[in-house]
Amino acid sequence: MDNIYEIYNNIKNMTDQEIHERAHSKVWSKIQNCNITILANREDIKHKRFGSLEPEDLDQILQGNIIDRKVWSYILTLIEKNDRD
Repeated sequence: MDNIYEIYNNIKNMTDQEIHERAHSKVWSKIQNCNITILANREDIKHKRFGSLEPEDLDQILQGNIIDRKVWSYILTLIEKNDRD
């Protein structure tokens, strides 16, 4: 049980800089994941791998993933802007 309390205290005592660095890493990772997903979506469309989906459905999924990447990129810009301020 002591280990759980130690972990909790470590989390509770994180500095703003540590949280900032973790946020930056998390967002960067999300953007990379979006890039991989978008590439896979485009390959699926190119090779007509729709499964039970209609081609329009896969295009909507692709567009949603592109929007997600834009949002995560915007969040990353805000985090990096905070670095410069």
